[in-house]
Amino acid sequence: MKGLILTAVLCFVGTWTAGPQTTTITAPAHCTHAELHSLIRNAKTPAEYEALRDYFSNAAELSRAKAAEEKQEWDCRKAFPPRKYPSPADSAHYLYDYYLQDANTKAAKAEHYEQLAQSSATPY
Repeated sequence: MKGLILTAVLCFVGTWTAGPQTTTITAPAHCTHAELHSLIRNAKTPAEYEALRDYFSNAAELSRAKAAEEKQEWDCRKAFPPRKYPSPADSAHYLYDYYLQDANTKAAKAEHYEQLAQSSATPY
């Protein structure tokens, strides 16, 4: 309980001492779902689209890294005979497929926002 209170106080002090925020347009690497949804909904300028592109590009890279880890785990677990279904190898395979699909989806979103940034930057 004391640790929870101490953590809350440190978070409050950290945000209080940070001072006023500048108004730069960035999609932080760890933003909440609501913040990301708001940024997507309100994006109109090339800078905002580029921030979304960078966010989804980074997220795709993270998913690809997780997929690579699961691929190694899958290869390692394939050496042991399965005792039940789903076997540990099956679980690693499913996670590998999930992370790879997630990376491809986020890369497609990054490409979409790249195209929006380019099209909104050109004058009519």
